[in-house]
Amino acid sequence: MAKTFLGDRLVFAVVGGAPISREIHQFFVDTFGIPMCVGYGSTETSGVTFDGRLDRRFVTDFELRDVPELGYSNADRPWPRGELAIKTRSAIPGYYKDGIGDHRLTREPTVSAPAPTSASC
Repeated sequence: MAKTFLGDRLVFAVVGGAPISREIHQFFVDTFGIPMCVGYGSTETSGVTFDGRLDRRFVTDFELRDVPELGYSNADRPWPRGELAIKTRSAIPGYYKDGIGDHRLTREPTVSAPAPTSASC
């Protein structure tokens, strides 16, 4: 389908708007026959993860903070869960008419959990 519908120039795809399920990820890989990578970031921080791993080219510091009201903890096994706090090379220093930030870790509005990945990305 990739060749007939999209031509022969499609090499890989990246999704970054929101997490996708393993089933959707596999559907695109099977349908178009190309690798599909999963990224995560925000306007304030730029890219943070790529295929479920922190992108250390941009992330300079991070920590996973417990979220007791949701029952999430660094001690959770097999996968620690919590709020991801990061510092990146490209994080904005502040907001218009709100001054410059204090350069602490930026709190990402997400709860960390394993994401589907593609071995080919």
